[in-house]
Amino acid sequence: MTTTETEIKFPTAEFFEQLVISANKTLSDKTLGFAILKLGIEIVSPNSINRYVIDFDGYEINFGGQVESFDNTEVEAVVTGPQSSYFDMFKDIQQNSMATGSNTFNALTMAGFPLNVQGEDQVATDKVFRFAETIQHFLDSAHQMPTIVEQ
Repeated sequence: MTTTETEIKFPTAEFFEQLVISANKTLSDKTLGFAILKLGIEIVSPNSINRYVIDFDGYEINFGGQVESFDNTEVEAVVTGPQSSYFDMFKDIQQNSMATGSNTFNALTMAGFPLNVQGEDQVATDKVFRFAETIQHFLDSAHQMPTIVEQ
């Protein structure tokens, strides 16, 4: 499937780079909330594992790029899970301007399934849940992106 300027492939580095740009453009300090967390996003598909680094730095978000491994990235915690769960969340966000019901970050991670939070220690894992609302606002900024198509 080819994409147009009104589409963006998921999961790709371009997708996460655009998500960071969208979040930084649209979220105010009050909406985003203050967070200090270097987060890894690991998306598992049948044929590959894609890893991305997102750096929540106060009221700003930075894209740390796509990486082969989280070693040597200073990532504190990783959210890992199947591509289908991430894709369903982003499609829900685009349809409703925010994640709803079982597609929210909290719902997807709370039980450790389908998305699992893994940290270097309990404090790092706790930070993900402490900043869950900020992470959700970040993810919800996908509603302003081009149509997301799964690759």
